[in-house]
Amino acid sequence: MMTEKEAILKRHSVRSYEDKKIEDEKVKLIEEKIKELNAEGNLNLQFIIDRGRERKSKTFEQVTAGKKDAPDWFKEGVKMALLAPTAINQQKFTIKLNDDESVEFIDNGGVLSRVDLGIVKCHFEIGAGKKF
Repeated sequence: MMTEKEAILKRHSVRSYEDKKIEDEKVKLIEEKIKELNAEGNLNLQFIIDRGRERKSKTFEQVTAGKKDAPDWFKEGVKMALLAPTAINQQKFTIKLNDDESVEFIDNGGVLSRVDLGIVKCHFEIGAGKKF
């Protein structure tokens, strides 16, 4: 059986796009269905036509603060946190290592950032091998 850490390392999104335009008739059908679903479920689904672009994770330095000489458990935690799925792949969080080696998870705002922070914290704890 796969460990949580192995599952995180193997998780990935597959976004494979063909470089051809969606026919106007199909776009209209999709937009009508979304409008119907939004009305039925009090939702705000959106259909965005975009060719997508590759997004890259931030670096360790971009998402950390505090004590500079980080122990290995902290580095592993951040490594796993950077692999956590976040809304629109924004990674709007900071993980701060305090002098007493306590850890703070800072929400830097953004779409669904509170949910993202919970997922990031879970991934960090799996990587660090301890709870915070």
